[in-house]
This record gives sequence, C-alpha cells and structure tokens, in this order.
Amino acid sequence: MAKDLIQLEPPAREQAREQDIVISMEQVVDALEKAYAYVEAAGSELDRLRFRVLLEKASPEELLAALARLQSEEGFFGAWPSKEASKEASKAAKDAEPLSAASSLEVLAVLDDHDLLSDPLLKRWVQAISKTQGPDGMWGDEDAVSADARTYISGMLGAFLVKSNSVRIMVVDAALEALAAGWSTERVSADTWPLLAAYFHLLTVASHEIGDEALQWCGREFEKGMRGGVITALEAVRIFLFCDAYALPGVSMDGGRLIPELLREQQADGSFPASENALGLQTPAQATLTAVLALSRFSRELQATIPEEEV
Repeated sequence: MAKDLIQLEPPAREQAREQDIVISMEQVVDALEKAYAYVEAAGSELDRLRFRVLLEKASPEELLAALARLQSEEGFFGAWPSKEASKEASKAAKDAEPLSAASSLEVLAVLDDHDLLSDPLLKRWVQAISKTQGPDGMWGDEDAVSADARTYISGMLGAFLVKSNSVRIMVVDAALEALAAGWSTERVSADTWPLLAAYFHLLTVASHEIGDEALQWCGREFEKGMRGGVITALEAVRIFLFCDAYALPGVSMDGGRLIPELLREQQADGSFPASENALGLQTPAQATLTAVLALSRFSRELQATIPEEEV
C-alpha cells in the first residue's frame, strides 16, 4: 500500500543516490507502512481520512465535505479535532468558541497539503479573513497577541490567501508591507521557527523588494538551526512543504538530503514527534501525516535525479 505513495516503477530502484546520499527505498516504504498503522490506530477520523486521500483510497471531495463541518457560517474554521473528539463534540466546540483567523490555520494547512485552497469552500473564508485584516495589514489583536505571533499568523494567512486565487491583491499587498516593515535580521533567527516559516511561506508565493535579502537570510538561519539541532528534520520539511519546494533559497540541503534525517526521527510505534510551535505538527498524528507527505514527495523527486545507469 505504501509503495503507491512513492510510485516505485518496476524494476524498483533499490537505492537512491544524489552525490553522497544513499537511501534504501525499502526503508522509506517500511517507514510509510509503520506510519499508516500508527495513524489508523491513534489518529482521529479526519487523520485517517487524510491518509486514505493520500493513498487515493478516498477522494478529495470526501475530505472537503468533512472539513466543511468545521466551518462557521462566517467562513472561519475550527481547530483540527483530536481522536477523542466526536463529530458532536467538535461541532459543540466550534459553536462555543468564537472562530478567528488563527483558529483556521490548522485546517488551511491541511487544505494546502492536498492542493485544495482554490476550492469554492474557501470563498467564504477569503471574504471573512479579508474583513478581519487590521489597518496595519496584519491579523490578531495587538493587545492580546505578541508581535511575533501576529507576524507568524499574518505571514501564513497571507500565503494561504495567495494560493486561494480568489483574494483581492490589496489584501495580500497590505500583509506583505506589514511583514516587510517588521523585518530585521536581529528578529529572525534559527530559534524562531514560526517567523522563519512565515517569511519563507509568504515571500516564496508573493514578490516584495525585501524578498531576496530576507529569503537568503532565512535560509542561512534555517540551515544553522538544522545543523545545530534547534530545528528538527520534521520542522524543516514542514517549511519545504508550505513552500511547495524541493529546495529553498540560501539552504544547501534539499528535500532528498532531509530524508535520512527524517527517517531517524520516526518513533518505534511508527509516529513522528509533535512540535507544539509548528503548524501542522501539533499532534503525533498530524506530525506523522506531514512526514508521510514529505517522504512520498521527496522520494519521488530524489528518484528522478538518479542517472539511468544506476537504476
């Protein structure tokens, strides 16, 4: 089943080589099989559905229908439900708590992973989010949310809006100007994953005059964090996936080089460790699904780099 995710062509390529990288494709398949077993046992109903969509055993339309149940009348989304949360409990929580720009981020990350941000389901969200943008171009109450948190939320939302293909350009421009105004090399460093993610994400999908400088700096700090153990391989691939990239500006490591590191982070039960500060990694099931997506995408990319004589 997991072989379907990396589409090994017969005869299967036993080794993937790129410069000094040697990866066993069987090792990747084994990791995917263990991850599938973990999500089936410990994931929520939506987590299991996501995996089935990745395997093409369920349709994207089924996932959209499930996510629509988390959307309020205004268009915002509620938080991703845990395994213990029933449909009724998730609905009650959605009705009890006011939904906002920040509460929508988890669902938007899932829609992004499945290339569904341009679906009509998002039109109400785009309208709602556009109305709640502050006069400074950012989202989040400045009296209740830190400046770094507002930058993170605004960078991620701005990028998701660009990918929706249905937002007014002035909304994105305002978010870009807000992040540019707050940019400094002193502020963004290897130990500020949320800010690295926000700047990488927004500046790879929308152009701004600070783009080249900021991305190169983010790349250096990103690599410093990876080599110093401040950023895990899973946190690293999460940024690659947001940017829909196999390589990032200023980063010498590409997706293929991250595969061995990512495989080493898998736990004995098949899961990958959660990271509460990283969007899309807040629970072990979410983290495991992110790892599965990265392993399947990067393995296919890496196979494509192997010279034919090595097949």
